[in-house]
Amino acid sequence: MEDAVEEVSRVLSRGFVFTVDYGGAALELAGDLRPRGTRRTFARHDVGDDAFSEIGERDITAHVDFTRLARLGQARELIPLVYARQGAYFLAAGERVLRTAVEEADEEERPRVAKQIQQLVHPHAFGGAFQVLIQGKNAGGVTLSGSQVSRVQRLFLENEKTAPFDFGRRLFGGSLFDGRPGDPVQDFSFEVPVEKLGAVGALGGSHHQGFPG
Repeated sequence: MEDAVEEVSRVLSRGFVFTVDYGGAALELAGDLRPRGTRRTFARHDVGDDAFSEIGERDITAHVDFTRLARLGQARELIPLVYARQGAYFLAAGERVLRTAVEEADEEERPRVAKQIQQLVHPHAFGGAFQVLIQGKNAGGVTLSGSQVSRVQRLFLENEKTAPFDFGRRLFGGSLFDGRPGDPVQDFSFEVPVEKLGAVGALGGSHHQGFPG
């Protein structure tokens, strides 16, 4: 990771580094919250933690430590500007884009597109498992879309045991998604009008087996 950050900082004189991956702040990845660490194996949508099972047949990975990534960047003039869960960030920064993608899809394709977007933003799918970190270099005076849901301070906490972040309740004052992917549409409870999100607000079910985290 250090070599990658060093190279990015070397070639970037001014601009932003946008990182999206599954992981969390250091406190969320260590200690009592994850006593066995974050190593995971994946094969055919199946998640495991035995790196010696099906050798050569399973992908082996681990969660990204975004605190380490941010600290490495800070030492190289890459300042952390936004850190948020993917679902919260995508809704805050790109709600109009997501809504348009569904509304402009062909009628027969619209349910499929809506399900894909649900996977991106749902807190029990990619929306909760993936994090967004935006770092800037020599980019002062710029206000980034989605910065209102940033939790940069969480990257540098040292003594707090974190709880799962409910971006629906934090962002809208209620639960945007009360169900899990796969639940009927009517089981979702919105505190924002469905028309505000357009067709994105009327998302159907989504298979989520095998999501990391």
